[in-house]
Amino acid sequence: MDELIQSAEYHFGHVFPHIEREALPIYHMVTKAIQQFSNGDRFGTLQSLKGINKELRIPLKTYYETMHESKISRKVWMHYAQGFQGWAAGDFDPITGEYTEYDGLSGNQLLLPQIMDAFLGLDRYLNEENTQRYMPNLQRKFRETIAEHSFRNEAKKNGDDDIENEMNNIVKQMRVFRTAHRVRVKPYLSVPAPERMIMTAGKSVLEKDDVHDYESAIAPLDKMLKDRLMATK
Repeated sequence: MDELIQSAEYHFGHVFPHIEREALPIYHMVTKAIQQFSNGDRFGTLQSLKGINKELRIPLKTYYETMHESKISRKVWMHYAQGFQGWAAGDFDPITGEYTEYDGLSGNQLLLPQIMDAFLGLDRYLNEENTQRYMPNLQRKFRETIAEHSFRNEAKKNGDDDIENEMNNIVKQMRVFRTAHRVRVKPYLSVPAPERMIMTAGKSVLEKDDVHDYESAIAPLDKMLKDRLMATK
């Protein structure tokens, strides 16, 4: 059991920073594609989009290979690996005395999916409150800048099928990722762990009157994942 716990803790803690390191070339090509499109460099834009499609497979493959029973065992993940970072914290307003409880850390705060959505012209999936709370300022500005300069709709209006096809290939990869994420995460969250009923990472388990069992506890997360999948188009 100790080896299972160590493996789960290592891989779960490792996967998110690993994905972000692998995403750095993608961020560079995203900004490069925006600059090329704004300069009228259609050939360069297409080359950058092809590069994004190629590089995007790398961090997504890291997720597919890591979020796997052989590396992160469902037997121990909820009990041990989804540790203190999954628990809510809060503070009191020094003026009003009002208590605010925050979500624990969650994969939906990862930068890569948010940048890809912004680049594709999709709506932000974190609301304003959660964006302010859980995303560092420079990451927020980066995402806002990419969203502001997304050129997918403009290229589509111009009838540029080649650019639209490359953008659609990115969409397909993100849809596969979100489908896999939804399918893989549910069995992990469904493992009974009574001591974790107040864990609130990603609002997957909430202390509410209508939460009586694990199915009702993980329902909000499953709905969020489903809604995001449907919006990825």
